[in-house]
Amino acid sequence: ITAFYSLIHLADSELDAAVGALARTLQPGGVLVVGVHLGAEVKRMTQWWDHEVSLDFVLMAPERMPAAMAAAGLTEIETYGRGPMPGSGETTQRGYFLGRRPG
Repeated sequence: ITAFYSLIHLADSELDAAVGALARTLQPGGVLVVGVHLGAEVKRMTQWWDHEVSLDFVLMAPERMPAAMAAAGLTEIETYGRGPMPGSGETTQRGYFLGRRPG
């Protein structure tokens, strides 16, 4: 399962249940890959692509996703990070996490 930036609108209190639900659908040996914004805040967007929007992006502490994956029973957890890409307009650090369902 690939979940790139699809969990970034969840409150921290919702994360363990969401990761657990994804992990339960994996076959033994299956992998969950998640991409998130890293940090300690909620960013609100009111304009995007010349449209009015109301979006909250929840930034996550780097240790939070591995903890949620471990709580969901995933193992062999890997963590990768990168900074904003030059010229892209990105402003956040990014985290990518992989966890495998045992079996």
